[in-house]
Parts: sequence; C-alpha cells; structure tokens
Amino acid sequence: MKQLITIALVGLLAACSSQNLTQEQKEGLNRCAQQNFQCESSCSNSSLNESMTNGVCMRKCVDEHNACKAQVGPEFIN
Repeated sequence: MKQLITIALVGLLAACSSQNLTQEQKEGLNRCAQQNFQCESSCSNSSLNESMTNGVCMRKCVDEHNACKAQVGPEFIN
C-alpha cells in the first residue's frame, strides 16, 4: 500500500509540474519512481516486514530515491 502511495504522489507531482519539465527530467523522475517501488517492494516482500531491519531497508530506499532525484536535478531533492 505504501508503495502505491509513493508512486501516486510522484506521478501527481510530475503531472502538476510537467509543463516545466524537460522530457529528460520526466524520464529521470519516472525511472527514480520505478526504482523506489522495486526497492520498497523487496523490503516488504522479505521476511523482514514490520521489524527494525525492515525500517533500515525502507530508509535505504528513501536515500537511494533521493540520490536518484538529485541526479535528475537539484530542485527535486526533498
């Protein structure tokens, strides 16, 4: 569920500001969102669910997602 919310938010943000984005930026943000979804899914699908280790795994996903967005452009860093 959390992954779907993440993808929906990224999609919504991209749609709201799409007129200001280049095609390369749109593709980069889409790639970042897909990678984040896969990372969070692997955390959720493991036997680590609802544990401290799962929290560490999810935090790693957030860090990787932010690093990916930073490569697309500094304005996308939260």
